[in-house]
Amino acid sequence: MVSALNELEFEAKELRDSLEKQHAQVLVDPLTGVLNRSGYDENINKEFVRWRRYGSNLSVSVIDLDLDLDLFKDINDNYGHSAGDKVLATIARQIQGQIRECDILCRYGGEEFVLLLPETSVVDATGFLDKLRLYIAGCNFHFQQTPVPLTMSCGVAEFHTDDNIEDVLDRTDQAMYLTKRSGRNQCSSEEQLRGKSA
Repeated sequence: MVSALNELEFEAKELRDSLEKQHAQVLVDPLTGVLNRSGYDENINKEFVRWRRYGSNLSVSVIDLDLDLDLFKDINDNYGHSAGDKVLATIARQIQGQIRECDILCRYGGEEFVLLLPETSVVDATGFLDKLRLYIAGCNFHFQQTPVPLTMSCGVAEFHTDDNIEDVLDRTDQAMYLTKRSGRNQCSSEEQLRGKSA
């Protein structure tokens, strides 16, 4: 009887472990190895609940990779689409290597990523992202001896009292539009938006 119970417990544990592993795989972008859109949805909701409960800082950034689309098209045309994928995967690894363990990087789609920065004010987030931007610009990416010039543009916002997730994402997007209007390869924050509307 005890042996049968132990065997059932072991099988139940194996099943739970298998389900957890499958769930984790569903949340990961197979190309870059970072969380995908579903992973983003799950984590932003968790961080939002934690922010509301504890009231600590929580910043969000949209990161858009400024790829030279003509060059990227040449790489895809000359070396195949897997070459462009390898460049994107390499960039994701470089970003992942520069962030803290508690930070959450997600591929939102295409060349766009979202970075969740718990315990981080918008001022600190902007400073960090500007350093990350300079790091990425200095990485000298290559694919088969072809230089791949790459920069990144960022929009940053943080949660404030009475915010919901959509409020913060809206301000993050507005900050990104400001970055793009200002020439890309820089970080803009919601604080700059307030300055422009004042």
